[in-house]
Amino acid sequence: MLYYFDETADQGYVDKTSSLDEYGILAGWAFPDHRKASFEALFSPVLSQLRLLGYKKLHCTEVFKGDNNSAVRNRLYELLLQLDEYVIIHEGAYPLGVKQHEQVTSDIIQENAPTLPEHIKIIRNKERTRLYTTLLEGVIVKLEECARLENEPEVHMVSDKIDVAIQNESLELLSYLRTSKHTVVTKAFDTSTKQRIDRSAEIEFKCSIPVEIEKVKSISFLEEVEPLSFVADFICFELLRHFRRCMKIERPVKFQCPDVLDGFPLKHKIGFLGSTYFTDLVYRPSVDG
Repeated sequence: MLYYFDETADQGYVDKTSSLDEYGILAGWAFPDHRKASFEALFSPVLSQLRLLGYKKLHCTEVFKGDNNSAVRNRLYELLLQLDEYVIIHEGAYPLGVKQHEQVTSDIIQENAPTLPEHIKIIRNKERTRLYTTLLEGVIVKLEECARLENEPEVHMVSDKIDVAIQNESLELLSYLRTSKHTVVTKAFDTSTKQRIDRSAEIEFKCSIPVEIEKVKSISFLEEVEPLSFVADFICFELLRHFRRCMKIERPVKFQCPDVLDGFPLKHKIGFLGSTYFTDLVYRPSVDG
């Protein structure tokens, strides 16, 4: 199975946010690999038409800015509504919600941490969370579930070119999720001896939710826009436009909620809908901050 995807999220770190005006979407379409050639043939004329119009960067934010190229937009919807054998998989989140969840988790750990001698000072982990990889993790879990349900042997993810640092973080995330055993290192400093203390432990995770990632095999990044990646960009862009309309009525929204997705033309093509998905519940931001 192939999954072409794109994102509209701020690629920065969640600790820089403090507003409900910031949110991100990662979305794409998954289909059996044997349909790749026929889907490319179907959408290639649309991409060729846009290139003839002189667009140097084929990104939906530019192509469909305002009401530009409405005929092309309608054609893309027409084709996607006619097609079978694909499913839309998406994730959405507010960085503020991710930030608040991390703070709550940190507080719980602090409250339950063992009491240490005064001369032992813990060296805190300074790793920072990026919204992009938070959304990507949720999508990878959904793809694993989808592959199991459809009896697909493996899934390969394909994205447009993004910043190299984020590419590397994405590959590291997939590798981490595909490994059940992880080495946890704690670092401390002994003020009496002026020495650093490092301890490590190997932890094996045994949990059915989220599922163990076995079938999602790879993430690749394209150098140039291709027909199938442009379709992924279009799906992500249109989802973003839909959520923006919803947010004019109420915020925060639940990005997986069926009621929130009412009115989105491709709602029936979305693979995971419900009001109790992890990102919508755990990363739902508190308006009070």
